[in-house]
This record gives sequence, structure tokens and C-alpha cells, in this order.
Amino acid sequence: MLPLLLVAASVGLSNLAAAIGIGFGGVTARTRIRVALVFGVFEAGMPIVGLVVGMGLFGGISVLPLYLQIVRGVSPTESGLLLIPLTAGLMIGAIISGQMISRTGHYKIFPIVGSGLCVVALILMSFIGADTPLWQTDIYGALFGLGIGNIMQPITLATQNAMPARDIGVATSSATFFRQMGGTLGVAVFLSVLFSTAGGNIAHAYKNAAKSASFQSLTTDPTVTSAAGNKPLLAILNGNKLSSSSLNDTSFLKHADKRLAHPFFVGFSNSMDVIFLLAAAVMLIGFLVLLAVEELPLRTMSGIQAQQADAKEALARDNAAARESGQDAETSGDSGVEASPT
Repeated sequence: MLPLLLVAASVGLSNLAAAIGIGFGGVTARTRIRVALVFGVFEAGMPIVGLVVGMGLFGGISVLPLYLQIVRGVSPTESGLLLIPLTAGLMIGAIISGQMISRTGHYKIFPIVGSGLCVVALILMSFIGADTPLWQTDIYGALFGLGIGNIMQPITLATQNAMPARDIGVATSSATFFRQMGGTLGVAVFLSVLFSTAGGNIAHAYKNAAKSASFQSLTTDPTVTSAAGNKPLLAILNGNKLSSSSLNDTSFLKHADKRLAHPFFVGFSNSMDVIFLLAAAVMLIGFLVLLAVEELPLRTMSGIQAQQADAKEALARDNAAARESGQDAETSGDSGVEASPT
């Protein structure tokens, strides 16, 4: 799976580079200037924040449904319902941060607090195991969602506030692009790490389980060894390497003996815990970058109002320049008349 993801990433980056080259080759000089101006948003640091935060957020959140479906054995529909606390935390965080920003005029503190909450939630999620109660997982998810809600919209607001009114649309799309690119990179990298380490962790979990007398008696039980659903798990127990097809299709676990499948769940959850720690490390980088971001005063008018005000100021400057040039012309004309002989 990892080589395929690397090939896909290489092809995607090649296509992106080609598109950028074609785009810059076919645009006018004026468009090039506008693109250069728009990249002034990097001075605010928000694209970097969006890239890092997107990688940590989407990379970390992509593991939860896998845990719920594979380890806890719930259906995809039930898995979505179990993510409602995360969604509720996201909504609450977005509402609170939006209300506080509109009342105080300060936005920097909210993504900092949100990224800190995400780091704490991801570290707590790294302790999730095969026997962790679902209510505990829901609490961690709600805390993670609360952090996301304090990050997403304030970052967009900061990006829009850092750019001139005429470039708000392009700046917003640029920030969204970098966040989505970070999410794509995070999902690809984290899931590659997950499935590349799951096989070894599952085999190690079966080796540890085989040391207990109760598990040894289970493997010698004829009713267990003769069941067709237990064959893949017994093969792992006998030292056979876990095939990639067993991880791509885990439906056999529904028909397997839960006692025999428990080491499988333990090994998979151990690999999942590594992903949560990696996501926490990435979010910590975003937290540090946010600390260094400069907070600019919020605009007191909308983008359209700002554009209208800029247009009026430009018109006033042009009129003033026209009047000054007219006065200079009259002055030079008067001087010429006075200097001419009578």
C-alpha cells in the first residue's frame, strides 16, 4: 500500500507542477502581478498554519472510524452516529469563538486554544485500546471537535483580515487549498503508517496472548479450531504473516470468536495509538506557529464596503492630482505672459 501511495503522490505532484507551469505560461503580466500580491498572505503565516493543521486534523480524525468499525465491530452507520459528539464539539467551538471574536475584536487566542485542545485530545486518544469504553472515546472526540471549531473559522478570518479587500476571495481559496492539501497529505501518510505497522503489532499481540494458559486452551478447543471464521486468526497465531488482504477486508472478524480475535484488536489499536501521537506532534507544530503569528486589528467594515472606500479614496487622489496639475499649468501660463515683451 505504501508504494502505491508514493506513486499516487508523485503523479499528483507532477500534475500540479505541470498545471502551475501551464498556468503561469498562459496568463498575462497583470495576472502574474496579482498572483504575486496574493502570496503576500504568507506574511501572516496562515497558509503554513493551514497546511500543518489540516494534516493533523484530517490525518488524526481519519483513524477514528476505522477503530470503531474494526476494533469495536460497529457498522459504518453506527460509526457515523458515534462521531456525533465530535461534530457537536466542533459546532460549539465554532459558535463560541465566533461570538467572542465579534465582541472582543481579537481572534489570535482562539486557534491557539483550539490547537492546544486538539493536542491534548490526540494524546488522550493514544491511550484508547481494544477495551476502552465508548463513552470515553466520545469524550475525547468531543474535546477534539471543540478544538477544531476554535481553529477552522478563526484561521479563515485571519487570512481574510491580512489581505486587501480586493484579494479576500483569492486569499480565502488559497487558505482552503493549503488546508485541504495538508489534509490529503496527512491522511495518506498516517494511513500508510497505520497499515504498515498493524501487521507486526497484531502478530506481536498474538505472541503475547499465546503465553497465557487460557488462550492456549482456547486454541486447542475443537469448536474454535474447526470454525471457518477463525482460520485467518489461527494462521496468524501459527506464525504466518498477516496478508494485506486481511487488513483490506476485515469482515471475517464478524464471524470469528471474539476471544480469539481480541489480540487482533489489541494490535490494531496499538498501531492506531501511534497515529494519534504523530497527529499530536503535527498539531503541536501548528500550535507553535500560531504563537508566532501576528494579530492584526480586525476591519470595521465588510469587504464590499472596504472596496467602495478604496475606490472613493482612489477617485479623490485622482481628482486632487488633476487639480494640482491644472494649477501648475495655470501658474506656468501666467509666468509666460508676464515674461513676454510688450
